[in-house]
Amino acid sequence: MNKSVFFGALLVLLAGGGYYQLVHLPAQEAAHLEAERAAAEAKAAAEARVKAEADAAEAARLKAEADAAEAKATQEAAAAAEAAARETAEKAREAAGAAADAAADAAEKAADAAAEAMGAVKDSLAPSAGAAAEAAATAADQAAEAAGNAAAAAGEAALDAANFTAERALELIEASSLDAATKAQLKLAVETTRSNPALIEPVLERLRTALGR
Repeated sequence: MNKSVFFGALLVLLAGGGYYQLVHLPAQEAAHLEAERAAAEAKAAAEARVKAEADAAEAARLKAEADAAEAKATQEAAAAAEAAARETAEKAREAAGAAADAAADAAEKAADAAAEAMGAVKDSLAPSAGAAAEAAATAADQAAEAAGNAAAAAGEAALDAANFTAERALELIEASSLDAATKAQLKLAVETTRSNPALIEPVLERLRTALGR
């Protein structure tokens, strides 16, 4: 009986040891390996994050330096261009001043010479020049009067329904002393007669009133 108990206990111990060796220890080893793997992955991820942050910071620093260098170069170029422009403008003012002085001197000398020449001509031609000037003035007055009469006659013809054309009416409006707004309104009214001849007489009446005819 005691041997049976002994051997039974021994079998239980051996079975427990076998279970520990075959099941429990591999499970612990697997858990340990899994923990080491997770730790390694976490460490690698942390190192990658730190490296990415460092790379981003370095890239930002380099970009800031490049932007600063570009801004400085732009400012220097603008300052150089402004200085060159000022120098060019100053030289141009100096050259223009010299040219203006020379031109003024030449003009003054030419005016003096012309005045002297005209004085001499007037002295030699004074009697005949007076008569010629009077005749020219009379002819000019007569020509101006004839031109005025012709213009008045043309204006009256343009305002006659029998002789009306839109082109002549538009020319008459444009040549008048009316303000721009009134001219625009009258021109618009004249344009309507092209498509509706029945409006010619009312439009002519409006033109006569505006022009005081």
